[in-house]
Amino acid sequence: MSTNPIRVGIIGLGRSGWDIHARAYRHMPDLYRVVAVTDRITDRAAACARELGVRHASTVESLLADENVELVVVASFNRFHAEQALAALRAGKHVVCEKPFGLSVADADALIDASRLAGRVIQPFQ
Repeated sequence: MSTNPIRVGIIGLGRSGWDIHARAYRHMPDLYRVVAVTDRITDRAAACARELGVRHASTVESLLADENVELVVVASFNRFHAEQALAALRAGKHVVCEKPFGLSVADADALIDASRLAGRVIQPFQ
C-alpha cells in the first residue's frame, strides 16, 4: 500500500466541489492532495487553482488526461455526472461522484460496468 497522498482532480467548483471536497482534502494532506481543478466558470477555476496552488485544467478532458490525477471528484451539474464519471473511469481514474450518481438505472449500470472493466473504484458521494 502506498504511503503517498492520493492525487485528486476536481470537476466542478461550486458548493460541493469547493466547499465540501476541496475543503475536506485540505484537512487530510497525508491522505489526499488536490493536483488539478476545472470548472465551466473559467475565472472561478483559475482562482481556486491559485488558492490551492494546483493546475487549472481548461477542460474536463484536459483534467482526465493528466497522468498525475489518480482520483477524480465529479461535482459538476447533475446532468453531467454520469457522462463525466464514465469518462474518468475510461481514462483509468478512480471516481467519487456527487449525487445523483446517474439520472437513470441505465446510467448507474453503465458506471458500475465501466468500473469493473477498468478495475477502478466508483463511489457515489451522498
